[in-house]
Amino acid sequence: MDIVFEDKGLQELYEYGTTQDRRYKKYKKDKRFVSKLTRQINIIRSASSYEELRRISPLHYESLRHGYSGLASFRVGNGYVERILCREKEEHVELILLELDDTHYGNKK
Repeated sequence: MDIVFEDKGLQELYEYGTTQDRRYKKYKKDKRFVSKLTRQINIIRSASSYEELRRISPLHYESLRHGYSGLASFRVGNGYVERILCREKEEHVELILLELDDTHYGNKK
């Protein structure tokens, strides 16, 4: 599956493990987070359909509703509440941004 990055900071974080984008300042220091992010995106690259993504449980891939209608999301990894928002296209998954809101799944700390 092809992936198009709309967010250049997210693309740099994925490709190089670091970025100049200030939104990702705390994440580029966390090597485990970057490793999980890279792993999840590689899983998406290897998938052949959206249905296949929904069957891969570690992704937690889901279509969103309400204020995020028309988007889908997947989690960076177990133990992380951050998620990646993406827009589904017929020919590729378009990654949009890293959701920095840690209250989406509830703050369990």
